[in-house]
Amino acid sequence: MKKIVSIFLAVITAVLSLSVTASADAVTDEFAAYLSRHFQSYSESEIDITPFVDKYGWSKDKTLEMLSSAYYSHPEFFYVKNAFLYTVWNNKITSVKFDYVIPQSRYQYALGQFDEAAEKAVAGITPDMSDVDKAVYIHDYIILNCRYDSQKKNYSGYNCLVDRSCVCQGYALAYEYILTKYLGMECTTVYSEKKNHIWNYVKIGNNWYHMDLTLDDIVDSYGGNNSDRYGCVLHENVLMSDRACRNSSDLHADWIVAGGYPAASDTSYDNAFWNDIRSHLCYADGCYYYTKNGGKENNRRVVQVCRYDPATGESTVIMKLKCLWYSRRSSQSTADSVYGTQAYTGIYASLEYANGRLFVNTNKSVYSYDLAAKKAKKLYTLNKGDEMQIFGMAMTDGKLRIAYRKDLTYSENYLKLVLK
Repeated sequence: MKKIVSIFLAVITAVLSLSVTASADAVTDEFAAYLSRHFQSYSESEIDITPFVDKYGWSKDKTLEMLSSAYYSHPEFFYVKNAFLYTVWNNKITSVKFDYVIPQSRYQYALGQFDEAAEKAVAGITPDMSDVDKAVYIHDYIILNCRYDSQKKNYSGYNCLVDRSCVCQGYALAYEYILTKYLGMECTTVYSEKKNHIWNYVKIGNNWYHMDLTLDDIVDSYGGNNSDRYGCVLHENVLMSDRACRNSSDLHADWIVAGGYPAASDTSYDNAFWNDIRSHLCYADGCYYYTKNGGKENNRRVVQVCRYDPATGESTVIMKLKCLWYSRRSSQSTADSVYGTQAYTGIYASLEYANGRLFVNTNKSVYSYDLAAKKAKKLYTLNKGDEMQIFGMAMTDGKLRIAYRKDLTYSENYLKLVLK
């Protein structure tokens, strides 16, 4: 009886969120496979982990670390809640109990959705792409197809790719899932306990680099409502060295990378051409295309469409468009004569690519540019009154979607491309 009471008193009843210390070593994989067998059977009873605790002499803290490592190095555990109960005996964790966010009856269907979404993400990968190109492409794809979950309810890679809304954990797990399973690249997760933030660690060649998709996906606030900055993709947190990562944000003040991975010491991409680009980096014919602020001409802002050739390291302006985004209204609620700053052309002029054509927007119109013919034409004009403006554009499921708004309201319109 005494022993039973002691065990009972040692049961921890509070929920503990998993700490992220992703690993890919053999012990972690063995442990993850053991947990997976229980997950697959949707076991609702406590999982006995004493065989591992005893075999490897894990302390309580080490066991918690291994539990998190197993979970975060396997994004396919998307149907398992990232919190658990555990039982302690003699200062050792003897069992754990997980809950499920997707019922067993829907698991196979959900897994199919997850993989179908991942396959869509890699559909635009071409044989001539290097690992750098692939890493950047998936970075942009996820950001363009997922919105940050300001309600903080969605945490998995499934939420990111299927529901298209998640917090930082979902971005990181989706990125890891696609790179490791579909592109054969080495990728894991990095976590800051102090800042409660997670991002990725990806291997290119012989070197490791930091990738933070969440910080590159901007959220705007319209009338107090958080909304995705549509079609805008930052590249400030792409393939960073440890030094660049530490300097890029206070969320990167400290981090944990488990599994024996080396430091990210290579600085080759710390000053890459994409650092100040805020549009989709469209890849075609071995080159990158993007938009940027082109200054002012005749009192109008200019959007430049540029091509960057990795072979030469040179950027070329291939197209210029004038625009008149206004940044405020007069007391009569008409467009003010003071127009948007140069940042407007950098963040609201979006770029997309499909079937040999680039698509770019100004504050009122969408243009296409034929790369082979080197010709541009106006594709669409927003006829919603003078006060309505376009604030971003993105390609989703074969449709070119523009986001437009008036004052502090937000709405969306869909354009379906007719491709020959």
